[in-house]
Amino acid sequence: MTTINVHFRKWEDEDVIALWNDGSASTGYIASYEHIGQHGDASPELISELQEATKEEYTPLLKELESIGYSVNAI
Repeated sequence: MTTINVHFRKWEDEDVIALWNDGSASTGYIASYEHIGQHGDASPELISELQEATKEEYTPLLKELESIGYSVNAI
């Protein structure tokens, strides 16, 4: 199983988004995952534009990613 290096960030409303670049997104984008909406392409600028989520905030999303088969390294 390949490990993905995930940046966990949060929107202004505190919802957490997972962002990573494993080459699976469309050209110019990175992969993303949220509880609602799940997989999608995202702008790589979100990594620097959004606030980092704390471990407490991102743990539920991390567990969801692992439950669908991802091996996650939170960075």
